[in-house]
Amino acid sequence: MLSALEPYHPDNGSAVVRWLSEAQSTDSLRVRRVPLHALADWAFEPETGNLRHRSGRFFSVEGIGVCSSFGSIREWSQPIINQSDVGILGLLIADGDGALQVLVQRKVEPGNMNVAQASPTVQATHSNYTRVHGGTAPPYLHYFLDPPAGAVLVDQLQMEQAARYCGKRNRNMIVRVQADEVPVGIDHRWVAVPELLSLAQCPNALNLDTRSVLSCLPVACFGPALPAPEDAPFPARVRGSLTAECDETCLTAIAQWRARLDAQFSMHVRALPLREVAGWQYDGDILAHESGRFFEVLGVSIQAPTREVPAWDQPLIRGRGPGVVGFLCQQRGRTLRFLVRGVLEPGDPHVRVGPTLQCVPDNHRATPLFFDEIVHAPDSHVRLRAVQSEEGGRFYHDERLLVVVELPPDVPLDVPPNFMWMTVREIKEMIGRHGCVNIEARSLIACLPVGA
Repeated sequence: MLSALEPYHPDNGSAVVRWLSEAQSTDSLRVRRVPLHALADWAFEPETGNLRHRSGRFFSVEGIGVCSSFGSIREWSQPIINQSDVGILGLLIADGDGALQVLVQRKVEPGNMNVAQASPTVQATHSNYTRVHGGTAPPYLHYFLDPPAGAVLVDQLQMEQAARYCGKRNRNMIVRVQADEVPVGIDHRWVAVPELLSLAQCPNALNLDTRSVLSCLPVACFGPALPAPEDAPFPARVRGSLTAECDETCLTAIAQWRARLDAQFSMHVRALPLREVAGWQYDGDILAHESGRFFEVLGVSIQAPTREVPAWDQPLIRGRGPGVVGFLCQQRGRTLRFLVRGVLEPGDPHVRVGPTLQCVPDNHRATPLFFDEIVHAPDSHVRLRAVQSEEGGRFYHDERLLVVVELPPDVPLDVPPNFMWMTVREIKEMIGRHGCVNIEARSLIACLPVGA
């Protein structure tokens, strides 16, 4: 269904891509595989088997047991990342010639499919920006820890991948500045928002954290509403859905839908010692499931001279197959609407708003609902089809196929009660007001083409 793609190349014509690709031809990152037990400063705890850093900071790999009434599998256990501190994912923005400008970082991460990706201005865990590692502080950090008065456009706590993290949240921030008052380092660059969003079509170039923060960009930043008749180009219809009217009645209906799902479904999660997680085995190199499915925990040793710390070891999570994140959308009445799904995952106690489809196909014995409609849609219905990867600081070469499929207006679709049709505006309101949209849906919303 999907295989690892070739790295991006500078001949695709984009100045940003050429800038990113420069990191591929330098010694900015070297990653070497090592067994988990050989990781410097990491060890399996004798009592629990949990994998921890000697400082007790950064993150740990632990076990959980899950009992759930949601989904087809009702009971299982698994490893999970425990990282309780709240990091900062921050973008500096400024007014430019006809378009907002974003200060993008060319950040190298050990798990990136490409060496460098277009990342937020600041992308740092609490342990990193408080310098537990003994290195330097990330540049531009002060704009987010002590922003100028009235400059904060977005400051929201958003959940990370709740299938892999236990309750992990990051602070998504957007701060407005004057571009000519901000010094620009060699690994940062001002990029117009439309050019940045065009990287969604460039394999593994647009960092997941960038997508998450961009999804929080207020609707007012996109300008006035545009008429979007049924025969208008798709970006114009997306723009119409983004700027559509959204009153409290709509938001109350969405909140009631989530409340019903929270009451209907349950998921009980208990902590387990990693050594007691059923079906998972450490073979002296990696920790993996005996079936060969799901994911594995592996070790890497890194040299990255351009980072705040030039060398370190750490575990990473690698999926055992590429994933799919997809939306079905349809012109319903005068407005384009997207089919969202209520999602309940072990790292989060509440139902979140997710995309129509999020799955790793190799992990499913039965075909997930709407998989064929999204993955095998005719080309004439596909509005977005791109490959981007998970965040490379915790996940190793873990790709996702991002797909948006538009159904013709006259095609009926039988939608179960845990699905709901929403405008882009309503999804954005759920992101901004309530922080209840999962990272998979936020990632896809950020990649939608929006008319100029």
